[in-house]
Amino acid sequence: MSTPLQNSTEVCRLEAQLIGWDHARIGAYYLGRHHLSDEITFAVLYHNEPDRAPRHRLFAAAVQVADAMVRHAGISGGFENTKPVEADSWLELEGWKILYGTEGHESSLARAHLASAVQRLPTVLQCLV
Repeated sequence: MSTPLQNSTEVCRLEAQLIGWDHARIGAYYLGRHHLSDEITFAVLYHNEPDRAPRHRLFAAAVQVADAMVRHAGISGGFENTKPVEADSWLELEGWKILYGTEGHESSLARAHLASAVQRLPTVLQCLV
């Protein structure tokens, strides 16, 4: 087994190096070809860098935070070999800052709600399968 990559930025860099496109670009291309809305397509395309999205930044930010939470819960199911996501590491993501800011009541409230949701997430997803 190879050494885990540090984060999604390294995954995207390696994907682009190996096949020319990263998974975000491939996913957005696929969704665009199937005529999904710009909100969804841009959310996928910019989920690793939501501050670069020319529009629909909130959607891209939400996907970035959700991706980190799912990886933390060990549910990602992806083939990427990345280091585990530590609890609350999503507070440092661009997406978190776009959605909730860095400090304050809104950020604290969102953090508490999401901490509770992360604990329930594996059970909820198991019920869907």
